[in-house]
Amino acid sequence: MSFGRFTSQLLRSLPAQAFSVSLAGMALWASCPSPVVAAGAPLEAVVTQVVRRVDWQRALTTRWQPAGLDLVLLTGDSLRTGQDAKAELLYGDGSVTRVGALTRLTIAGDQKRELRLEAGRIWLQIRKSGAGMRIVWPGAVATVTGTELVVEFDPTRRATEVTVFEGAVDVAGDVGQLV
Repeated sequence: MSFGRFTSQLLRSLPAQAFSVSLAGMALWASCPSPVVAAGAPLEAVVTQVVRRVDWQRALTTRWQPAGLDLVLLTGDSLRTGQDAKAELLYGDGSVTRVGALTRLTIAGDQKRELRLEAGRIWLQIRKSGAGMRIVWPGAVATVTGTELVVEFDPTRRATEVTVFEGAVDVAGDVGQLV
């Protein structure tokens, strides 16, 4: 008996509840970040959550495509979220970025991890023992290490709000040191 025919007969013989439980288990397993990918280079980010419309664009290309779980974003790649959408990024050192609705950002930085926030809202939890991060948006830069914060940038009003929940953030603007 071939493997395909055996699998088909096995699936027909299982009760529907068993099949749905196994699919739920597979979905749960698939939603967990891959430890091999998550332990990658500190400048890379792995998409660990996607809710509604989230698109990404590879560096030096013009085509946007739907983002999926375990997608590895490299330096120069961009991510954007639609209305009521959100995403989560995991870095090799365990730091996390949660991306809110209507947000657009780019993974940047040659030597140090950097996010370029073009619009929207991000929540970050940067590990003290990790690589740290710079968040750049038009007119200012925030340098963070071992910090939990939210950065929101409205490009229409050119307004930025930085909220620090834990740790310290160094924010510098076009006019000098802000915080």
